[in-house]
Amino acid sequence: MATTSNFPIFAGSNRPTVPSNFGWGCSAQSNFDPSVDTFFKPESFFGTQSTTTFGNAPRYNGECRQFPTYNENLSLNRKIRLTEKLNLDFRMEGHNIFDRVRFGTGSTTLQSATFGKLTSNNDIFNTPRQLQAAMRLNW
Repeated sequence: MATTSNFPIFAGSNRPTVPSNFGWGCSAQSNFDPSVDTFFKPESFFGTQSTTTFGNAPRYNGECRQFPTYNENLSLNRKIRLTEKLNLDFRMEGHNIFDRVRFGTGSTTLQSATFGKLTSNNDIFNTPRQLQAAMRLNW
């Protein structure tokens, strides 16, 4: 997280000013709606952000966590014997079969109009459901 004021040290970035290190962070809750909610709690950054002094926010907030990753994969395999030397293998695989979504953080620049809002597909970290099937004949 950064502000738009640049300084010639610390790779040109500045941290925001927060009232305390507790009570601010992110809203990675189970009923998160990306069209309404924001990842960061903007009400935590009340007051004016200084463009001439360093902010007091730590580099990492222990209370701020990303969304959990739930990813269930499933594989089914069936071997069918046709004759003594002829076998048919059928395989079906599903990746992320419940199609769970892992959201990102959105914009991390404090003065951005889209601060903490998920505005593009780049804010989704995992892939959608993928299914594949295969058949193999062994002789």
